[in-house]
Amino acid sequence: MNELFLTVMFATRNGSATLRKTLEGYRRLNHSKNWRMVIIDNGSTDDTADILNFYKEVLPLQVYNEERPGKNLALNAGLNREEGPKADLYVFTDDDAIPMPGFLDGWLQVAKEQPSYDIFGGLVIPEFMDKPPAWLFDSEEHFGVLFAKNDRPEGKIKATHVYGPNMAVRSWILKKGYKFDEDIGPSNKVNYAMGSETEFCVRIESKENLKTW
Repeated sequence: MNELFLTVMFATRNGSATLRKTLEGYRRLNHSKNWRMVIIDNGSTDDTADILNFYKEVLPLQVYNEERPGKNLALNAGLNREEGPKADLYVFTDDDAIPMPGFLDGWLQVAKEQPSYDIFGGLVIPEFMDKPPAWLFDSEEHFGVLFAKNDRPEGKIKATHVYGPNMAVRSWILKKGYKFDEDIGPSNKVNYAMGSETEFCVRIESKENLKTW
């Protein structure tokens, strides 16, 4: 099998408080030539643009801008700007999801080792900026909803068990025109429906009769 290439993509809006820490995490990874990063600046008014300009010099980073507010709207705009997927695997994440040391190698490895799977969910472990109060862990069983915690053992899963901070799909899915539902996810609305990436994976799993790892 030829060497696979992956694209890491996320949208950010006024996320400078954590964005630098996230990008430093990627900077510490092994920067081989088989990956690139795409970030969509979703109308930020803080110093996000300055941060992104700095990291374009030290990461294989492409930045797009989408002023209209909405995470899924921004992701779809980024995919449209790509003019067709430019990778074998698209990894979607968040601007506050800090990669573990084996992040890139892990995604490339699973894509090679599981050729019959097209949707993938990855490990998500909450990291608190300040020491959380002890009472918070009384609700640890709900951390999946509260913080997208996802620490299932490796193996076949349902798409309902894929969470936004760490997920991937093969590029042929995007080439077929599948997009994220812009009525779900963070936007300029006070209240919005959660679970936009999960909805995307559940939808394509069902329509294309796919398997999820």
